[in-house]
Amino acid sequence: MQQQGTLPNDFGSSVTALINIVATIMDDEVGPAGLNALDFSILRFCLGLGGCSAKDITEALPIDASRVSRCVDKMVNMDFLRRRRLRTDRRVVRLELTAKGKTTTLELIGNVEARQASVLKDVSRREFDGFIATSQKVTAAFAAEEAARPPRGPRPAY
Repeated sequence: MQQQGTLPNDFGSSVTALINIVATIMDDEVGPAGLNALDFSILRFCLGLGGCSAKDITEALPIDASRVSRCVDKMVNMDFLRRRRLRTDRRVVRLELTAKGKTTTLELIGNVEARQASVLKDVSRREFDGFIATSQKVTAAFAAEEAARPPRGPRPAY
């Protein structure tokens, strides 16, 4: 039984609190650039590869193809991304960061990382490593459970 006035010490509440922290940091740091967390994830992913395709994004990030297309259109219009057709196969479109996109993405990465470091300043390396190890263990256990389950219908978008 939980004492009145104390925070619940359970998995769901802890994860929800962390999600809210990450969402707030993203809103605060990438929002002023006209971006959201999903846009930022795409830019960061493309930056790390030196360019990518929409298919690469859908395979690496938990985003469906139509949502990727909308995000890419938005960031092309904002001059953060450009589309380039491959000369060897005109059907393939490569996404590359523009100079503005690269500068903005690098600046935002710095801002987000500084904010995260501020929030984590009182967490020891050992505690952080334990948190990451626990997250990976829980993620692997969940993936194994899901793989063993019969297929289910489409999930609602949140």
